[in-house]
Amino acid sequence: MKREIEIGRLLTGHPNAVPVLDHAANHSWFVMSWAEATAVDRRADLKKDEALRTLLRDV
Repeated sequence: MKREIEIGRLLTGHPNAVPVLDHAANHSWFVMSWAEATAVDRRADLKKDEALRTLLRDV
């Protein structure tokens, strides 16, 4: 959990990452905003080479 929080905090502002908004001092919980979609939701879009290439490059 601690690692997830630390990395999430580092990625704040990145267009392809959901930021960590808050967390417990002992790293027992954290809050993130709701993602607009998942890779599964975007499956049809990701069948297009350019969309998949963009996602992989950004990750």
